[in-house]
Amino acid sequence: MTTEKIEPQLGVQLWSVRHELNRDFSGTLKRLKAAGFNAIELATELGPYKEKPKELRSLLEQLKLKVSGAHVSITQLLPESIDATATYYQTLGAEYLIVGWDPRSWDPNGVDKLISQLRSAQSVLSKYGLKMGFHNHDKEFSTYQNTTFWDYISQSTDDNFILQLDIGWISAAGKDPISYLKRYPGRTYTTHFKSWVPDENINNKAREPLNNSVIPLACKAVHNQGAASQECLDLSRSCNAECESLCEPRRAGLEGYSCCVAALAKGYGHSRRAAPNICSLQGPQRHYGVIQRLPIIGMDLIDWPSIIEASIEVGGSQWIILEQETAPKGMETIEALIKSKANLQQYLSSYMSTRKDIKS
Repeated sequence: MTTEKIEPQLGVQLWSVRHELNRDFSGTLKRLKAAGFNAIELATELGPYKEKPKELRSLLEQLKLKVSGAHVSITQLLPESIDATATYYQTLGAEYLIVGWDPRSWDPNGVDKLISQLRSAQSVLSKYGLKMGFHNHDKEFSTYQNTTFWDYISQSTDDNFILQLDIGWISAAGKDPISYLKRYPGRTYTTHFKSWVPDENINNKAREPLNNSVIPLACKAVHNQGAASQECLDLSRSCNAECESLCEPRRAGLEGYSCCVAALAKGYGHSRRAAPNICSLQGPQRHYGVIQRLPIIGMDLIDWPSIIEASIEVGGSQWIILEQETAPKGMETIEALIKSKANLQQYLSSYMSTRKDIKS
């Protein structure tokens, strides 16, 4: 698969708003368009258009919404149904179909059968001009045959088979997204950008080591040693002078720590663009003196600038698909998506401003 460097297009995975779609399919699409989304990745919920691709295409054209691709089940790609499936999504102008979930992908007794079906489906879909791939959750990173299930699937499919890496799920599995983007260059034609927040809170002493793409900086060693968070806060105070130009008015303590984490994000130094909304969108919220990291891009601990760089430079990502698995308490999913989108676009703009050689 190509590793051509272009500015990725941005879309939203409709699984994020599946409940809203069930209540009002066209109304939800209109809300997404009004929120600034110009492209969608379809999920299994198609409302009244399950058997009506031409009517759905007409609605999407009316709303000026492009279809990047879709998540489908493996049963939709079996010999008896694959032609109808391909025709449906070809009508909508989709570029790719991704199998979004199959429990055999982490089952030693089922993974080889799944791989065989994926290969067969890829061969048929290519005749329709559709790319084919698979999407990870966390369980695919369980150990299998001295590697992981994800690696086994990746190495058992050809280079044109899309590995749609979900940044939230791979982070939840404790793996490094960047190392996987580099391990299979050119194969993440589409990447899921989804925030993930660990269950632990910052005052817990018993902690799992952070992976390399959960922003480590000065506090990674403190975290991995299980030291009290106060040590991390002391470190943050020494950063506050650097943060002052980023966060106004100047913030100290826990908020200062979050600001410094953003400001020092790998490769971005002390630039205002490095911390797009850590402060302006309130940043991590206080709750009895403890940071509540939010499942919103730019308000979690994932190193999004470095992941954007690796996705474009190595992964060959031409579609970044936002997905909102959960929203902060009291916040609508679409509101959370809007915040994630705003932060992501600032990260992306910051990166693109430094790379004039990348096509936009």
